[in-house]
Amino acid sequence: LGEITGLPVERLEDCVAAARLLLRHGAERVLVSLDRDGAFLLDRDGAFLLDREGLLLARAPEVEVRSSVGAGDAMLAWFTAALLTGLPREEALRRAVAAGSAACLHYGTHAPSREEAEALLSRVEIDPAGNLPD
Repeated sequence: LGEITGLPVERLEDCVAAARLLLRHGAERVLVSLDRDGAFLLDRDGAFLLDREGLLLARAPEVEVRSSVGAGDAMLAWFTAALLTGLPREEALRRAVAAGSAACLHYGTHAPSREEAEALLSRVEIDPAGNLPD
């Protein structure tokens, strides 16, 4: 995110500012991994607000991380699939974070199974108010 925008991305607010820049340049939505902390989604509905309103954040469940290789790929794949099946963005984000977390349960690039990701769904917390700590 920092490389593509040229902005610092050390804090959550920095990442949100970088995501807003991508939206101003034509992106429809921006999904950003926050590593162990989860992910956030910002789309045109919340793009130009000055505070965190319109920002969806999801806390990742605690899991035993064996490897994070492929976690972002799993997150993006499940997010895209959820949107394509017509699920609301909140549910798409929940599924994305569950899949990314499930991918971390494996060594190497092993993709998570549907069962593994779905087992974590109830432990992913969605925060529409943007109250995750920086």
